Amino acid sequence: MEDTQLIELMEDLPVGLHVEVPGLVYQLNIESVRAFKSDVVPNPYANMMGLAKISEGDFDRVVDAVFAAYAGAPFGWVVGPLSQPQDLGQRLLARGLVLAEEMLGMVLDDLATPIPENDNVVIRRLTPEEVPDYADGLARAYGMGITGDAIKVVALGSRGDLFIVQPQGSDEVIGFSRMAYVTDGVVLLGGSAVSEAWRGRGIYKTLVAARLRLARQAGAKKALVQAVEDTSAPICRRMGFRELSKYAFYLGNAK
Repeated sequence: MEDTQLIELMEDLPVGLHVEVPGLVYQLNIESVRAFKSDVVPNPYANMMGLAKISEGDFDRVVDAVFAAYAGAPFGWVVGPLSQPQDLGQRLLARGLVLAEEMLGMVLDDLATPIPENDNVVIRRLTPEEVPDYADGLARAYGMGITGDAIKVVALGSRGDLFIVQPQGSDEVIGFSRMAYVTDGVVLLGGSAVSEAWRGRGIYKTLVAARLRLARQAGAKKALVQAVEDTSAPICRRMGFRELSKYAFYLGNAK
């Protein structure tokens, strides 16, 4: 698959993987964007949108509709290289949104690349039924103000599998990650986090290696990540990922 095709695939992420969950999160009917809202979880990781293809003349009307739909609740907006209009990020800043983080879209072309692992931790897949029991622990591992309820939306309201990391012989959750098959032969490694006290021990790399093994077994040929530019992106680069494109995550109704 050519890089231009991979960039097109990545533009659809992560919002394109979101699904409706009755009583938890639903899709908003706003033209030219894809947006989800949770009335029970007022958090930008639950209220997330992207995939903007807004014409020049419709920009103010669409953004007004976005603010009206979220009705004062915080929301997140993912902006990629194919988002329209091309200066969308600057326009969102002018409308009061705040730049929260910048990310790199990266790809690993060889899923058999050797990656060192920490043998003192255990990684296992959570079932959807287990998510509520682990949500608070996952939120503590992620940090950044995310709540257990928001984790439930992220975990249950999007396609893919959720994995947790625990020390050998312990029930403590010290990290987690997601994996979703985007299309035939391409997998997204997304949503990784490691508790601050456990960073610097190769756990993030261990999460990557474990998911790559599963992806290879399923026949995947390439792995995508959207890595925060000043934290996980340098680690991914050392593991062999290369940069394809840049993304930004903006916050609306930020307090």
